[in-house]
Amino acid sequence: MWISLFMVNSFLISASTAYNFGGFLVGIRDNRKQIYIQALANGASHLWTGGNDRWREGSWYWDEGDVIYHTNWDKGEPNNDDSEDCLELRSEHSWTWNDESCGQNRPFICELHACHLPEHCVTTTCTNTYDYQCTKCQDQGSTVEHSLYWPNADRKVCEATCSWKENWCWPGTCVGHLAKNCVCSVDFYKSSSNPARCELLKKPHIETCRIGAESDRGEVGNSTSHGECQNEESTYINFQPKSMSFKLITAFETPKVCQRNRHTSRNIILV
Repeated sequence: MWISLFMVNSFLISASTAYNFGGFLVGIRDNRKQIYIQALANGASHLWTGGNDRWREGSWYWDEGDVIYHTNWDKGEPNNDDSEDCLELRSEHSWTWNDESCGQNRPFICELHACHLPEHCVTTTCTNTYDYQCTKCQDQGSTVEHSLYWPNADRKVCEATCSWKENWCWPGTCVGHLAKNCVCSVDFYKSSSNPARCELLKKPHIETCRIGAESDRGEVGNSTSHGECQNEESTYINFQPKSMSFKLITAFETPKVCQRNRHTSRNIILV
């Protein structure tokens, strides 16, 4: 891995210059790299790195495209003061990180032959920037069944498995234990937000809710709602209630036999 210090330029020109040399603006992914970069500063008080959130405010990425996990922000940073979307180091602040306007001119460090680090990949190996392989994925265990992410055949992508959070592909089948291969059982569908989460096609819902009120003199007031009655907020009566009653009629379809069932509940609350 070759690292060189170049002339003073804006962030975009610096990034373009680094790319023309076959590299990227430097990414700092651990403390050891931070110390190494500081030693290359050669008297500079400010340095551009490859960090930026130019595409989405608050989402910081390195110039190579991978998410920034390790950070060394100065106190109160990043603050996005006057649209500051690019990451610099400042010697007068012990080389902590600061977000700065990308149009400012700074010295920069170009990282040559840096391996591309795809999403959810922890370490890579490469002969040049683009000929890379992921050697370890995030939370990768000894087998795919004991991993959260697993490398694909050419080791360029770390794929989600059916092992974590709500992504266990149940009820259904998960060929190769990879989330992309999840097939949900009948009466379930595959969630669009989770790669291996099966959800009911028809979920339980409230069909009817009835609210009743009774005064200490026997006066009665009732209201009935249908459909989205769980949003019922008020019932109007012109007496002081002694008790309130609530009756709910709910419905659901069981996944296997699709038999429609109804349940009612009644609660009395004294006020």
